[in-house]
Amino acid sequence: MGNEELVTVIVGELLGKELAEKVLALLEKVLTVKDDLHGRVRLKIDKAVQSENSVFIGSRKDLDSLPPDSTVRFDLVVLFEGSLDTATVEIAQKYGAIGLFPVDRFFDDEGESRIEYSEIAAFVELLKKLLRKRLGALVLEKEMSKRIDWKVNYKKGSARKTVSLFSDPLMRRVCQNARIIVYSLKDYCNNLVKFRKSVIKDVKELARWEGQDTHSQEFLVNARKALANITKKATTQKSFGPIEGVLLTGPTGCGKTLLAEYLASRLFGNDWKDVFSRVSMVNLSEELMETELFGSFPGAFTDSRYAMGKILSNAGGLVFLDEIGDATPKIQAKLLSFFDNMRYTIQGYSDPQGIKVPVMVIAATNKDLKKAALHGEFRTDLFHRFSYRLELPSLRERM
Repeated sequence: MGNEELVTVIVGELLGKELAEKVLALLEKVLTVKDDLHGRVRLKIDKAVQSENSVFIGSRKDLDSLPPDSTVRFDLVVLFEGSLDTATVEIAQKYGAIGLFPVDRFFDDEGESRIEYSEIAAFVELLKKLLRKRLGALVLEKEMSKRIDWKVNYKKGSARKTVSLFSDPLMRRVCQNARIIVYSLKDYCNNLVKFRKSVIKDVKELARWEGQDTHSQEFLVNARKALANITKKATTQKSFGPIEGVLLTGPTGCGKTLLAEYLASRLFGNDWKDVFSRVSMVNLSEELMETELFGSFPGAFTDSRYAMGKILSNAGGLVFLDEIGDATPKIQAKLLSFFDNMRYTIQGYSDPQGIKVPVMVIAATNKDLKKAALHGEFRTDLFHRFSYRLELPSLRERM
């Protein structure tokens, strides 16, 4: 290999000139004494650039400078000064940081690095393993990562209950796969956003009638017109294929809802909450479950009222089906048909072809759906409509 430079390590310029230069000098000192790394790594101070074969070491400010919808493709190590605050933790989670270290504890009062300090020793050890992995050296996977040492001080009042998406190797693998899914579905979701903008007036018109007198001729005329417009635009927009779905599995309390919200925020940006609806399918009657998802018109059943349903109200957005394993056979069949052609019928609405509504679906369950399908408790064909699947480990495995 000689002196061929194969990997780039970038120190974030927003750490500040003096601190960035100290970190750079530390890295040079480490690399000089490692024969397998010396001459094969290029060091520089720069902004957070998207480079496939690089390691980025920077601060929260560096990550804040990235475009909002960036998908990080480098190995990321976050440095912070002073107490660890919630904002730093959240952005490290957002971009899948591999390490989080208190940089002001790397150096003594004279600014000299102290390798014997536990924080800097852990930082150096992690960096060496990252570089050797990048360079293709044989390193056992279990040695490639360690838990982050959380023995640092949170600012008073900033600590809160969160599920770490990066401090455990098992969850880090889940998050890496989640970022791949985001990358794969980005174009689909961009098309959804465009579609929602084109039908937002119709969606608002339909929402306006919820809780109003829906036995009037005005409602029937306006509702039919809005539904026809949504279906027409969904049909003429050629960029849509079948519904895209992500299935999250794992025990109760392992963070499935949090991960669903993370995916929504990465796919739909800052306004994701405006197009995200959760439907819990636990302890719902079949009638109520169908109304909650697909809506209903007056006269559909005894005492029925007009309801848009979460799919229609989130046209061009995302519907989160929580505990889909509890869906009844009728609901499973209706979801299967919807996945295939984006169409469904509304209870009490007379059009037999139904309406066409593009959305993205994320579903979650604590059940083994493969086993449930073998026992006839869940449709195998519906299970296979979820092109993307993420299995979350239990908290017991991560603690």
